[in-house]
Amino acid sequence: MKHCPECRVVKPISPLAPCPGVTEQDVAGWLERKASQCEARGWPEDAKLIRNLRESWERERETMAGKLFKVLTEDGSAIYGKGRWSLPTNGKPGKWMPKVERLEPCDRGYHLIRGYSGLLDWLGPAIWTVEGRGKHVSKDKYVEVYSEARLLSRVETWTERTARLFSADCAERVVDLCEDPRPRQAIEVARRYANGKSTKQELKAAREAAWAASRDALVSWASEAVTWDAAESAAWDAAWAARAAAGAVEREWQAERLRMYLEGEIS
Repeated sequence: MKHCPECRVVKPISPLAPCPGVTEQDVAGWLERKASQCEARGWPEDAKLIRNLRESWERERETMAGKLFKVLTEDGSAIYGKGRWSLPTNGKPGKWMPKVERLEPCDRGYHLIRGYSGLLDWLGPAIWTVEGRGKHVSKDKYVEVYSEARLLSRVETWTERTARLFSADCAERVVDLCEDPRPRQAIEVARRYANGKSTKQELKAAREAAWAASRDALVSWASEAVTWDAAESAAWDAAWAARAAAGAVEREWQAERLRMYLEGEIS
């Protein structure tokens, strides 16, 4: 990487972006390695500063891309709260939701998800792009709470099929840790089902076989990630698969994979 400074001084992140062939994941990974090096050398404050820089950079990148999301049911009903949102119609945004005067994260206000990495914790049947206005506070690095918000458009690329394929992608990255072949077979059946090449009965049988093979939490997750019991459960499985990730590196991979599905780069 041409612009990697080998010093303790944290330099502006902007020179990293123009490097030919350098991806956003490369930048994030490089910053994390630098933070780990600082910790190993006994420089905890430097490590903290670098990680704060990385979070600020990721937040700015996602905000500049306008990626704020809301996960609801298909009719706009809240999943993790109460009420029903006004849906976009005829290419126009939905109506602004009633103003909330006193914001309290997890209790009062419109909770909007920032970026694809934030979506991993909240996947559900329907994903909507959204905007907020007025007062707002940060609940955490992935959730902003606004006094007013409205839906802009539905993310049409998020369907039961893509949710199931994303779920299988996540499960497949750890399934080799299990010597029993049945969880992998369940993933293969789930992919075929997503593409209309297997039946509900075959999917159910694969699920039961994968659960029978479960001897620890990892295998249990792999089997759960490729099954379904209701129309919307592929989305729940995807959320479960994402939450079961081990560490920040895996979360970065999943966030990028989810982005590719949602932006139509893979289908």
